[in-house]
Amino acid sequence: MDEPQPLQYPGLYGEVVTEDVYKLRDLDFEPDLVFDIGANVGYFTHHVINLFPNTFVVAVEPDPTNFAALIDQIENFPNCVYIPRALGRGSVYRCHNTLTGPHETYLSEGLGYSWKDFENDYYTKQEIQCISLSELFDTHHHPRFKCVVKLDCEGGENSIISNQRDTEALKQADYIAMELHFFAAHGGKQKEVDLRTFEWFGNFRQTHHITINREFFYARKKQ
Repeated sequence: MDEPQPLQYPGLYGEVVTEDVYKLRDLDFEPDLVFDIGANVGYFTHHVINLFPNTFVVAVEPDPTNFAALIDQIENFPNCVYIPRALGRGSVYRCHNTLTGPHETYLSEGLGYSWKDFENDYYTKQEIQCISLSELFDTHHHPRFKCVVKLDCEGGENSIISNQRDTEALKQADYIAMELHFFAAHGGKQKEVDLRTFEWFGNFRQTHHITINREFFYARKKQ
């Protein structure tokens, strides 16, 4: 498959493909399954397809504009499922004043928040449906699969991985690459989060080797 055109989002293309910040080129195995969580406009999915043409990709992206660009970018690649949902549980709210690059994130009511936390000018309730990590794994993963998870939810991952069911699902992955957002959403509970203070982090070390490089988290399953 040809390389995607980087002209519309050169910074994003450079980070995902040229710099390979999720370190796909360092993998010592060819994955059977890749979850692209926070797929954006599709550069990571396209990168996976170029490196591993036989891999099945599940691309999840809640933003309607990004999702349309994702479909256009990948040209309906047959080994790919596209899911226009936010990762989480319950109702979805878009926070449109964040300290992340896109200045927005999608948070769900069922993961450490309540509707009262979203009663301010920073949040807008969305019609987008949620899907959880555990649901994705239940639907697409098989114990024999070599599985990769890329997780970049612009701050939303701070609540996602604090849920035990989703954390246990994530432990099934052979390799995880995640962009961390310590400062995500204004105007709600999620003002400052250090993922390394969460209980899941210590438990995760029992199953995976963990490294952190700048704001990127990498985990490889122990043999």
